[in-house]
Amino acid sequence: DSLLGKQGTLQVYANCQYSIYNALGDPMVLGDVGINWLIKGNNSKFTLDYQSRPHFSENNVGQLKQDGRYGQMVLQYQIAF
Repeated sequence: DSLLGKQGTLQVYANCQYSIYNALGDPMVLGDVGINWLIKGNNSKFTLDYQSRPHFSENNVGQLKQDGRYGQMVLQYQIAF
């Protein structure tokens, strides 16, 4: 609590999703990590999030197979009133 003094505190998080879908030839693994800057308790916060997302494409027999990954950065602001 109050890691940054009057400026608030930081909260680090990580998430992993493992899914098996009938339409995909490979399991889907999605991961993200981020940090929340909680300002004045939890009334206001900034979040910076990085996601590693799989990319699927159709192969020559019509199956969707993973052929790479894309990174995505999200910066958001939330206020409670």
